Amino acid sequence: MSAQGPGADNTSTPAELPTPSPTPPVSHRDLWKLPDYRNWFVGDSALGLGGGLRSFALPLLAFDLTGRTTASGTLATLMAATSLIASLFGGAVVDRIDRRLGIHLRCWTGILIWTVATTLLLTGHLGYVALLCTGFLSALTGGLFFTASDAALRSLVPTRFYPQAQANNEGRNAAFSMASGPLGGMLYGIATWLPLVVPIALFGVASASTSRIRTDLHPRHAAVEESMGSGKPQSDSRIGEVADEDPTSVPSAGGGHPVRAVVTRFLADFAEGFSWMSHRRRLLSVLLCTMVLNVGISAIVYTANFHLIAIGETPWRIGLVDTAIAVSTLIGALIGPRLVRTIPTGILTTAMIGWITVSLLPLTHTQSLEWILGTFAIGFLASPVVNAGILSYAMSQVPIDHQGRVMTVLNFVSSGLTMVVPAIVGVALEHTTIGLIVVASMAFCVVGFLLALANPLLRAIPLPDKWDTCPL
Repeated sequence: MSAQGPGADNTSTPAELPTPSPTPPVSHRDLWKLPDYRNWFVGDSALGLGGGLRSFALPLLAFDLTGRTTASGTLATLMAATSLIASLFGGAVVDRIDRRLGIHLRCWTGILIWTVATTLLLTGHLGYVALLCTGFLSALTGGLFFTASDAALRSLVPTRFYPQAQANNEGRNAAFSMASGPLGGMLYGIATWLPLVVPIALFGVASASTSRIRTDLHPRHAAVEESMGSGKPQSDSRIGEVADEDPTSVPSAGGGHPVRAVVTRFLADFAEGFSWMSHRRRLLSVLLCTMVLNVGISAIVYTANFHLIAIGETPWRIGLVDTAIAVSTLIGALIGPRLVRTIPTGILTTAMIGWITVSLLPLTHTQSLEWILGTFAIGFLASPVVNAGILSYAMSQVPIDHQGRVMTVLNFVSSGLTMVVPAIVGVALEHTTIGLIVVASMAFCVVGFLLALANPLLRAIPLPDKWDTCPL
């Protein structure tokens, strides 16, 4: 604006108003130009790969120690249940600490726990009970801090990059899963302790990479940034208090015991996350579909893996199941962003749920390794497309300082039933036929698809550039 003299007419006319510059087109390559995103991606990738190797080896190790699929299923259920319950407090923890600290805590507790486990295994003192205890502690610390990395991503990536960032995550996870099965099987074939040692090193890589992130990852700073950047007040009255409230503070609960005060506050935060979600009808209706579908898919995958373990299939060939899923997911991740940008999210999600269901139906007739690999390779093409669409939509609607709490509740609601699936499958394989188990699992997939078809709130979700007009 040019300076004017004292006698000049300062009255503005429409012709003198500055014209807003058009928003330049977004290139998804710009995402990789962000140094902090690159550092985050390396660290999160190391955590993912380490977890994949370890997760593949543990059921094999449990079966080798006991000779029973029930042991493998019990270990998997224990770890899933522990992680899920710990995550109820984990969301509140992540919302009140520097997310960088949360990632470091996850890394260094993992290094300690699995170093002890490896030492016990090498000295011949790792029995099944010790393995259960190790799995419990690992799941406990992982559950407390697993949302820290995802919550940090919200502070590093603009909303317009979310679908691409989510697709990158799916593709990355697929690539690692593609390698972690055969690699984990190969390592396990060489020495049973190798799949435990490699994740220890990867935890160190993740911690080092996280240390290079320069962005302030404290939730209070992120919430203030979001409020200032939006140019409008936040809609949630509770969230509007963030500028006046220190998220790291914990009420004294009337001067009571500090631990009790912490637990009380965390439970209140979880209840707040539940309350926030309970008023989002669209989100609840989508969760119902995905929850039922997840039970069916989880049961089929565990049935395939435990069956192959029980019949004595070589570890690297068992790993091909993960590879088939990974290759499929990687291809889906490549085509997912284009589909999300061109097909309304609700219609796309419904179609992809149908795709998964129909693709897995042949397993009700035959369960050979070749058919398992083929049906998984076709069916899991849809998985990253669903996540890139519906998950990105949901998280784009969640206020930034509620990310941890809401993500925790979402995980609990959508995955709560699946945590008992491994134990049920492990027991069932010792008492009934694999064909009957697959038929029962497919029933859940079919019901999930029918619920999606009958859900108008899901089908009404539009394209990403109109997500703001379609509240949860």
